Amino acid sequence: MSEVINTRPKATTVKVRRWKLIEGNHSFCCDGRIVCARNFAGLVFVVILILGIGAMYFAVDCPYLAVKVSPAIPFFGCLFYVFLLCYLFKTSCTDPGFLPRPTADEIRFIAQQRLKSTSQAGEGTSVDNSFKLTTDSRNAVYQQIEVKGRQFKIRFCDTCQMFRPPRASHCSQCNSCVDEFDHHCPVVGNCVGKRNHRYFFIFLIWVVFMCIYVFACNVTVIVLRTRDGQSSVNDYVVSVVEAIICIAAILTTGGFTCCHCFLMGTASTTNERHKGTFNADKFKNNMNPYHRGSCVKNFAHALCGPQTPSLIDRRGYVIVNIDETKTQR
Repeated sequence: MSEVINTRPKATTVKVRRWKLIEGNHSFCCDGRIVCARNFAGLVFVVILILGIGAMYFAVDCPYLAVKVSPAIPFFGCLFYVFLLCYLFKTSCTDPGFLPRPTADEIRFIAQQRLKSTSQAGEGTSVDNSFKLTTDSRNAVYQQIEVKGRQFKIRFCDTCQMFRPPRASHCSQCNSCVDEFDHHCPVVGNCVGKRNHRYFFIFLIWVVFMCIYVFACNVTVIVLRTRDGQSSVNDYVVSVVEAIICIAAILTTGGFTCCHCFLMGTASTTNERHKGTFNADKFKNNMNPYHRGSCVKNFAHALCGPQTPSLIDRRGYVIVNIDETKTQR
């Protein structure tokens, strides 16, 4: 009796990094250690602008001020610029709070429950004791949960195929749901969410502080060179250009910084203010369950609280079954 030869290709398992399988418009670098949006043209423009102003400042103002005033001025200026760039890249390269998408089994389960819920007549019908869905007047399916006495409707994200947490929202630029989504900032080339909001706020503070510092140095150079009878207008024209740019940056970034001071003090986000989540005119129960009783406690938690770990586990491993015939191609 001849042996039967099995010609079917053998299935093999390969261990790969999870970031290679994560869906969304993300860019991963350094083997998943760095994550940012794919469209980072705004970030490149801001970095060039900061470096350009810094080059003019250190090439023109600092040598003059180091001799006329104090050598500590260029030292502190260099130190401030390092802090500014560090928090810029920290905001840009940190996972803002991307939520992992459900597995295939979870997607099938949610789809079955949604189908059963939409087929039920009437509002407020529960499908399962462990997984309750509700339909509203528009036949949209949602979950309803309670956070410290406040009712929240958990909407379903058709793109990510999941029910979003109360403060999460889907970013169309990153094509992913972000926990405590504030906004997508093209300046830093990333979303601003739960895990990098503090870095974004500190970056804004450093921008305002650095602009004030450079502007003060520009004014000092202009005044000292004007008093010097041997100096001409061409000697401090660069300082005038720097001062104009700093004033424009202070006016724009300063207002944005004040806005985020208000958001952190009230324990809310830009997205929640836009939607009116805690607006008394829109909702009867407008209580903010995430408010900690005072602005000081809200700031302390936002800036000094423990960092939330990343949920997408981009550096983890996952076992993938592949076909040997496909791996040889």
